[in-house]
Amino acid sequence: MAGGLDDSLDENLLSSDDPGRNLEDDSGPGKNLENMDEGKRAENGDKSEDSHDSDDASVKGNGDDSTAGKNESSEQSFVEEESESDKSPLIDFCLQVCKEEKRALLQEKLNELGAETLSDLKHVDMKEEFKGILKPVQISKLIEKYKEIGASAPKTIEQGLELFDFEKILTKHQRDLLKGDQRLLHHEVIDITKEIGDHMYLNLGKPRLSLCKRLGQLLLTKYRKALEGSKLSKGLTAISLSNQIRNRVRYCQRKERKRKATKNRASAPLQLNEFSKRQCHGIQEDRDLPVNFPSGETAEDQEVKRLQLSSMSKTGEVNWKTVKQLMAETYVAQRLTINTLNRMDLILKEWPYIGKFNILKAHFYHLMDLDVSLEASWNDLFPKIVKFLTAEANRKFSPMNMQGPTAESCKTIRGVLKKFEKCEEKTCELEFVVVILGLIAKWNMSTSNLLVHFPDTASYDEVQASRSLPKDGKPIVAVLGDDLFQSPECFVLVDNRIISPITVGPIKAITAAFMSYYVFKITYPRNLQPLLNFFERDLFHIETSESSSRTERKKKPDGSWEGTPKPLSSKYIRLMKQIDEFLDMW
Repeated sequence: MAGGLDDSLDENLLSSDDPGRNLEDDSGPGKNLENMDEGKRAENGDKSEDSHDSDDASVKGNGDDSTAGKNESSEQSFVEEESESDKSPLIDFCLQVCKEEKRALLQEKLNELGAETLSDLKHVDMKEEFKGILKPVQISKLIEKYKEIGASAPKTIEQGLELFDFEKILTKHQRDLLKGDQRLLHHEVIDITKEIGDHMYLNLGKPRLSLCKRLGQLLLTKYRKALEGSKLSKGLTAISLSNQIRNRVRYCQRKERKRKATKNRASAPLQLNEFSKRQCHGIQEDRDLPVNFPSGETAEDQEVKRLQLSSMSKTGEVNWKTVKQLMAETYVAQRLTINTLNRMDLILKEWPYIGKFNILKAHFYHLMDLDVSLEASWNDLFPKIVKFLTAEANRKFSPMNMQGPTAESCKTIRGVLKKFEKCEEKTCELEFVVVILGLIAKWNMSTSNLLVHFPDTASYDEVQASRSLPKDGKPIVAVLGDDLFQSPECFVLVDNRIISPITVGPIKAITAAFMSYYVFKITYPRNLQPLLNFFERDLFHIETSESSSRTERKKKPDGSWEGTPKPLSSKYIRLMKQIDEFLDMW
């Protein structure tokens, strides 16, 4: 963005009156992919930044706390738009030094002076004009802030955008990306909106929704090729950019409030950390949000197929062969929905069959670019691990160590193996159950992190309404019965929503839960990282970067985030080494 903002910006571009781009629109789902309901995008913008931060922001991900509660607290930092004369960010600039109660008086004074932008303040004697409204110290602070940013601002830019000289805000690499012809990847857009959001937070403590909206529209208009793509014209709209910027500011505000609320008043000042990209970790970026529709397809064609699927779901007249075909043909539209909505209830409303096991599996394999034949290797892998677990269960311990965690895990493994031995037929599915329960015991993890048991008579509605579901919304398996060795029916839940009303067996349910982490862009919980690393590396052979991790971060007492976890759990690495050494002996 050499030379800062373009002086010849269209006045309509910077107007906040565009009804088609209202950030607070909350109407129902859209009927066309080219004109997807922007209210859903705004609603998605209120999601926790752990979808970005996970995390932390994006995914997917995805909300950890009550959305209503978060929205209520975060919205307090943003003043609602009321009238045309009340939309100038100049008010926000002045309110940095005084309380919100002064808004009406300041607005009246600015209207009287005819001041609309920061540039107009250079013609005003602020000490004289504001002396009846602000205290002397507040006026002095306002003058100092103006000297820092207002006096040097471009004089021709309207509507408070003087603060946003992208030449100064963004790095050279980011500016080059925006000026290029290639559409930016997800994490590149996050980095850019992060920089703008940080700048907005530091210079306008409480920015208005209208300013966020105008910035999103400005970015999209000036750098359409880089931000929209060729055919997915609604792949990244101004509403999405606005929400990303707004959510970054909210994240900074929440973080600062938590820091101030801690007992340790001597804690370090706010450090602005970049959004997490863990929700995208390991995913093939060109398949996460493809640039083009299938050959000969348009957005209208994809929407017609989506409506056909929705109609079958509502009427109950389902042709599974047709469903499978249409879901395969609308993969691009599904990725667009997942990246836009990031809420399971809304995703299922748009794509009611996306959670069916065979369809979810096909989607996952295509997203991750995996070989469909890799599951054949499980027939060789499971017996080897069962053999290792058998050796572990038969370990002898001295009386002093009989109560230690290792002895307890071996005791649990013995109980699992006894149930396995009682089964008449040693199938691959039962070996899978032994491996999963055995590894959980070996790592001293709780099965409740992955499995929630219900009576075998429990219905879909009873499971969905249960209060025993975990609050974090991570993928989990609802088992209708007490014993996995009896091959009970299972539901899979994501964001505490059953993703398919059709029950499946344990092996399908547990693998579907793992696939959901990638399909719906969700970060790993720390208490399941070793097991999920096993799925990732040993079952599905997913190659990931060593420089990042898909595992969520924890918060410190002061509200800041801990460092990025390692890609592979140390427990997983140690155990896999033990298994390899054991197998080499045989």
